[in-house]
Amino acid sequence: IPQSITTDNLKVEFKYSVTGNRLTEIRQSNGTREMILYHDNGFPKEYQRFFKDELIYHVYYVTNADGLVIKAIQYAVASGGKAKTLLGNYQISYGDHLEIKTIEWYDFTNMLTSSREHKYNHDLQLISSQSEVKTSTLQSFQYDGSEGIFKHVPHAQLIAIEHPAFYMLNQKSNLQSIKHENHATEDLRFEMQYNVDGYPSAITQINAANNQKTFKITYR
Repeated sequence: IPQSITTDNLKVEFKYSVTGNRLTEIRQSNGTREMILYHDNGFPKEYQRFFKDELIYHVYYVTNADGLVIKAIQYAVASGGKAKTLLGNYQISYGDHLEIKTIEWYDFTNMLTSSREHKYNHDLQLISSQSEVKTSTLQSFQYDGSEGIFKHVPHAQLIAIEHPAFYMLNQKSNLQSIKHENHATEDLRFEMQYNVDGYPSAITQINAANNQKTFKITYR
């Protein structure tokens, strides 16, 4: 499981539960820290985001009888946690294999503001994501077939909603490209170097203008 991901200007460190490899903390060198709290049965309970150790955002997860998170209630937090403002919520539906199928975001008046629909291949890897806000945008994904960075971390797909870094999608295997329909300037491709166990030790992200950024990954 990944311990840190580092670029030239940012280091992201990951901490886990003693048992079960559950991701409990994401700490970034820019002062942002994220905490994921779990119920005793191992299902996600809350998500918290801090900046310079002050709580600024808090999500309460609602689970169904099977323990799946079906709703997340979002609050902005100020005054050291004393003032909370309801921002809205998002609701999640799942496919037959417990993969996230749709996410719908609602504002504090419970009005639908945007939605996203995921499609998967036979290996249950995300191959396309269609979002609807005022206009529709489609992203498509290709993978390398090697061991995914977050392969052994449960709930990575759920955490990726709040921590939407590309590497959070590297679950079964790793992203080779992200394509944006009608927005080719936003396309990304990825080149990997692997360690002896077949996991990426470095990923170079290359954008449409051929600018490159390398992420170095350590594992525990």
